[in-house]
Amino acid sequence: MKKHIVFFDIDGTLLDQHKKLPDSTKEAIKRLQENGHEAAIATGRAPFMFKELREELGIDTYVSYNGQYVVLNGKVIYKSPLDKRALEALTEKALEHDHPIVYMDAEDMKANVPDHDYINESISTLKIDQYPAHDPDYIGRELYQSLLFCVKGEEQPYVDQFEEFDFIRWHRVSVDILPAGGSKAEGIDRVIDENWHSF
Repeated sequence: MKKHIVFFDIDGTLLDQHKKLPDSTKEAIKRLQENGHEAAIATGRAPFMFKELREELGIDTYVSYNGQYVVLNGKVIYKSPLDKRALEALTEKALEHDHPIVYMDAEDMKANVPDHDYINESISTLKIDQYPAHDPDYIGRELYQSLLFCVKGEEQPYVDQFEEFDFIRWHRVSVDILPAGGSKAEGIDRVIDENWHSF
């Protein structure tokens, strides 16, 4: 029998509308693996946001940050960090307009302000046990995604000025900042190109 790798999104696929993992999903993944196939994850979420899910399902291949951080069999095979200089310039502009930013690497996330209602509101919808602490110096790390907090329409000046990034609204008060041109599809291709013959 030919072996396949099957990629699953998290929100609305592995997790239901309540951000819970149904027993039926666990059973389906188990059967897939028992039949000799590989289950993988492709998500916009950060790796630290679904570590427990990976462990529960026995999954160690994943595409995270919408393709910016890719892991095959527990090993990082591709990274596409945000442009540091552009992010620093964007941060300066955001501070002028009272638009907080959260910086995200593979292990954690930190905010450039001590506290903000927009951050609390949007992060709470993810149903994770982690909130960004205040650390404006975190911008010096290798970051794969940031979150810009503003209401609809206020992101347009950033879109116009920073061509290095793609801006994707995912919440009423929050926009993803990603390297321009990246995608889950590209991340999946990286997995296949790197080691398809091993599956």
